[in-house]
Amino acid sequence: MNHDEWREQCKVIQACQYLKLDTGERVSDYIYAIENESGGTTPQKGARAKKAGKKAGVSDLHLPVPIYPYCGLWIEMKRNIVKGKAKPKITLFQQEWINKMRKQGHYAVVCFGADEAIDIIKRYVLSDLYHYK
Repeated sequence: MNHDEWREQCKVIQACQYLKLDTGERVSDYIYAIENESGGTTPQKGARAKKAGKKAGVSDLHLPVPIYPYCGLWIEMKRNIVKGKAKPKITLFQQEWINKMRKQGHYAVVCFGADEAIDIIKRYVLSDLYHYK
């Protein structure tokens, strides 16, 4: 995860402290980050991590709270789209993970920046995603 994505993801986690589930609990009590970066590992470390369950493409954030009709929320974070810069790329592994999660009944999306991710989380916890794309 590059520094811009990291900064955006931190904003999302901070905002989740103020978002509430219908139970009154904070979203921040449930949402968590998946640290799944390769980070320049050696082939031996990579093989060891894979053996322990590390998977390429797993989304950055997971909210394991079922809210009808979904059984959880997965968010792949990307930096904001900046005019004059190339749009952040979604890898094949990331798209495959999103597709797998959707097939299993999760709401899984790619968000470009904190504002988009926070909006998705708000809509998710308010069950307001039926017509949102």
